Amino acid sequence: MIRYATVTVSPALKLGCCFPVANASSAILIKSIVAIIKLFHRYNATYQVSLLLTAIARKRCKVTNYLPDSQMFCIFVAYLKIANMKQTYAKYLMVAALAGGFLFTSCRTARETTAQYEVTKVEGSMITIDSVWDTHPNAKAAEILKPYKEKVDAMMYEVIGTSAMKMDKGGPESLLSNLVAGVLQQAAVQVLGKPADMGLVNMGGLRNILPEGDITVGDVFEILPFENSLCVLTMKGTDLRRLFEAIASLHGEGVSGIRLEITKDGKLLNAFVGEKPLKDDQLYTVATIDYLADGNGRMDAFLQAEKRVCPEDATLRGLFLDYVRKQTAEGKAITSKLDGRITIK
Repeated sequence: MIRYATVTVSPALKLGCCFPVANASSAILIKSIVAIIKLFHRYNATYQVSLLLTAIARKRCKVTNYLPDSQMFCIFVAYLKIANMKQTYAKYLMVAALAGGFLFTSCRTARETTAQYEVTKVEGSMITIDSVWDTHPNAKAAEILKPYKEKVDAMMYEVIGTSAMKMDKGGPESLLSNLVAGVLQQAAVQVLGKPADMGLVNMGGLRNILPEGDITVGDVFEILPFENSLCVLTMKGTDLRRLFEAIASLHGEGVSGIRLEITKDGKLLNAFVGEKPLKDDQLYTVATIDYLADGNGRMDAFLQAEKRVCPEDATLRGLFLDYVRKQTAEGKAITSKLDGRITIK
C-alpha cells in the first residue's frame, strides 16, 4: 500500500506538484510543513493529513518511477492564491524551499529504482606479503615509524628458547598441536591445583609452524596471533563423549591426556582418558580456550559443562611463552612427539 500525506490549505488552493520521500521518518517533516503553513496563514488557513487511495495517488502524482510502493510518500504542496493577504511572496518562498528540499534529498531516478543487479563472477588471487614490497620504502613513513619499529623489533626478535625440531599442524595429530594442547593441560594447575584430564586446541588456531632452532617472541605471536584465553571446564562423561565425537568428525584436533580411535569417515570408535576407557557417569576436566568453550568449532558439547572457570590474564600465547621460558631456564629444548593419541582404524 502507498501512503500519502496531503496538505490542504483554504480558502484558495491550487494543487501544484507531488514529491516522493525516501522513508517514513519524513512524516515528521511533513507535519512541520503543515505547522509552518498554518502559522503563516493563521487568518483563514486550515490543514488536514489524510491517506489517499493508491489509484488516485498514481493518477494525480505520476511518481511511480521514484520509489517502491512501501516507501513512497507524496507531499501535495499548495500554491496559495489568497487575495489581499500580507507577505504573499514570503509565503510562496517558504513553501517552495521546503518542497525543493524534499525533492532533492528524497527522489531517486527510475533507473536506480528498477535496476536489478546480481553477481555474475568473482575472481581473486593470493598476494604474497614479503620483502618485495619493501624494495622502495617511503622514506618519510619509515622515519616516522623508526622509533616504534625499534621497540617492537627489540621485543619480537628476543630469543627465548630453542626448538629441537620443526613442528607443524595437521590431522589426525601433529607435533605442534600435541605440544600446545599439552601446555593447556598443564596450565589448568592454576585453577585445579593439578593438570586437567584433557587439553584441547583447534588446528585452526595454530597459524604458523614452529621452526627448528631459535624460538623468538615473534615466532610465538605468529603461531598464536589471537587473544584466546584458558578455560577449564568440568564435564560429565556423556558430554565428553559428544565432544570426542565432534573431534572425530573433524578428523582430529590438538589433544593431550586422551586417546581416540576413529574411522576414516569421522566416526568415534573408542575413547580413553588417562589410558582408561571413558565412563559416562564420571566427571572429567578439560583445559581449552575460550573460543572453543563458547561452543565454536563444533564444540557445542562444552555448553553442557557442569562448571567453567576462565582465569583472567591467561592467554594461550602468554601461557606458551611462559612454558618456553621455563623450559629454557631448566636447560631444556622444546620438543614434541607423535604417540598415536588419535588413530584412524
